[in-house]
Amino acid sequence: MSKRQGYTFEAEVQAGLELAKPVMWFKIPDGKSMGIRTPLKVPADFLYTFDSMCTIEAKHSKLQRMPWRNFKVHQIEWVLNNPRSAYFIVGFTHKRSKRVFLLFADQLYTFLEQFDTSIPMAAFEETCIELTRLTGRHNPERPHAFVQLDLSLIDSILSQQRPQYNLPVHLYLACAK
Repeated sequence: MSKRQGYTFEAEVQAGLELAKPVMWFKIPDGKSMGIRTPLKVPADFLYTFDSMCTIEAKHSKLQRMPWRNFKVHQIEWVLNNPRSAYFIVGFTHKRSKRVFLLFADQLYTFLEQFDTSIPMAAFEETCIELTRLTGRHNPERPHAFVQLDLSLIDSILSQQRPQYNLPVHLYLACAK
């Protein structure tokens, strides 16, 4: 995946946050977006408050699968250790299919146990909530594509009792490749 494509998908998520109107949100700057090298490991792309504070990490793939190498170990640990306030938004743009899914800690942990090198899109279709991806023609106020975020639905899912998870050892190896 090109870095540019990932930033384009982040812009779609950002546009979705703007339209969802949480109480407060901001893009968490990382070294790459600021054009500097830093040892600081940022666990997520966005932070927002709705009924509670949450973090979102956006991931994108042009394939019909999401390779584990697209995830950073510290980002996965963050979601697994904060299952009630952190999640991934995963976007796929394979040929003409453009789909977006929510990936919560419990689903992530199941995927970690099931898949060694990558997660097939079919697994997301079976277990994850699909978000609507709209283009500007659906909303004249927003000419670019955006991911439609229902923050009240996301908050109700996050507020359910969820245990913390330990990161399986094979993922350290998969992410290091």
